[in-house]
Amino acid sequence: MKGLENAIRNLNSLDTRMVPQASAWAINRVAQKAVSVATRQVAGNTVAGDNQVKGIPLKLVRQRVRVFKASPSGKMTARIR
Repeated sequence: MKGLENAIRNLNSLDTRMVPQASAWAINRVAQKAVSVATRQVAGNTVAGDNQVKGIPLKLVRQRVRVFKASPSGKMTARIR
C-alpha cells in the first residue's frame, strides 16, 4: 500500500510541526491580550497636564508598545516592550 506509508509519515510529522506551532499561537494570543489590558489600564490611570485630569488617549499608549512574537522554530517566548 503506497498511501499507507505516506499517511503514517504525515501522522508522525504532526508532532514535530503542529504542537510547536499551536504553542506559539497560544503564547502570542496571551501576550497580545496582556498588552491590550495593560494599555487600557495605563491610558485610564495616567494623569496628564496641570489640572490633574485622569486619562490619555489609548492610541498614544498603544503606539509605544511592541510585541515580539514567539515562533515555533526559534524562541518560544513572546516579549512585550
